[in-house]
Amino acid sequence: MEELRVYTVVLRVTFKMFPPFALFPRIHLANVLFSTEEKGREPEAKRIPKVTLRKSTAQKSDEGCMPFMHLWRGFKALFKGKGRDRQKRLLYAHLIPGTIIGERFIIRELLGHGGGGKVYGAVDLDTGKQLAVKMVVGKEMFSTLKTEYMVHRALRKAKNITEGLTKIHYLGSYGDMYVMVMDRHGPSLEHLVKASGALKAPDVLRIGLQAIDRLENLHDRGYVHKDIKPENMMMDLDTEQKLHLIDFGLTAKYKDKNGEHVPNVTSKFVGTVCFTSYHVDNSCVSVRRDDMESLMMVLAYMRRGCLPWSMMGTGGEYQGNVRQLLQDIWAAKESVTLEHLCKGMPQEFLEVMRYARGMEFEERPNYEWMRMKFRDALSKLKEERELAQREEDLLRKMEVWEKQKRVSGIKTW
Repeated sequence: MEELRVYTVVLRVTFKMFPPFALFPRIHLANVLFSTEEKGREPEAKRIPKVTLRKSTAQKSDEGCMPFMHLWRGFKALFKGKGRDRQKRLLYAHLIPGTIIGERFIIRELLGHGGGGKVYGAVDLDTGKQLAVKMVVGKEMFSTLKTEYMVHRALRKAKNITEGLTKIHYLGSYGDMYVMVMDRHGPSLEHLVKASGALKAPDVLRIGLQAIDRLENLHDRGYVHKDIKPENMMMDLDTEQKLHLIDFGLTAKYKDKNGEHVPNVTSKFVGTVCFTSYHVDNSCVSVRRDDMESLMMVLAYMRRGCLPWSMMGTGGEYQGNVRQLLQDIWAAKESVTLEHLCKGMPQEFLEVMRYARGMEFEERPNYEWMRMKFRDALSKLKEERELAQREEDLLRKMEVWEKQKRVSGIKTW
């Protein structure tokens, strides 16, 4: 009934200001934001967004359209919610601070947003624990939330693994939006790099050891992440020592119901182009080897502070030509050698990078060998650091002795 009242108001204003066969006013029903509720179902949230109207930015070619054409486009935008219309709905949809989700979780502030949804900070009214709420719009995006929920459940079923797991507290709807309440984590690796610049090699190797454990757990559950990047790897909120892998919206199984590995066929590009593997860039299906190579790309980025192709497209020189930007980044990635990419890291890091790129399509990564290489690199760096510390202490003692010699007038032969 609320939708009908909105339509009635729009039509009354239209035909009062214009003749019946005049142009329809430039207001699209796609921008009428309201909350729909299923019949016989109570709303799951305390507040419902208010109805608002926004002027549309329709193109000039629409000026000769009759009113029913605008009505038809409005209905398509409202009930299908695809493409640009879905992005508009996500842009205007929001959770007001103070809104209560699931009669237990209260929204505090907006933490971030992307093409898939928005993330809010929240508090559990029962325990006072800080949480995160991921919100998406449309049933198509809700499928990604369900995928994330299933992956998190599968990861928590793993035996003898207690670190790096995220608990899902609630999954449901709020009006025409869908929300998932989960544990809140600390800064992402991207935030660490932006805040402090390039990290030291020992810190990168320690993070890499934890990341290998997280990917091994994910792969053993039958999933590949497909979007390994610094934004999807976060440190613990309390200690900032434990690594968490998040955002499983693109995650997929690499084996079918019969346990057979997916075939190596041509696939469309999926992931973040700066960190995708060589094989994904060449239209191969993303499998376990690609997750490992993307991880090595992320670690190299953390050590360097910037990849050779990271700044491409940031100056606006492509003007929305995404295809050309992708091709230029792919060309830049092929022109850079692995030795140059791993500059500043021990030799063991380069060996792991070569191994990740050279794996076969169905090959299971040798996680233990990679961890061994990282530990060897850490031990060598520790020995080098201790040796450098001893040399520095010796030089300091020599300087003190020279000063004492000059003061006391001691002669040396």
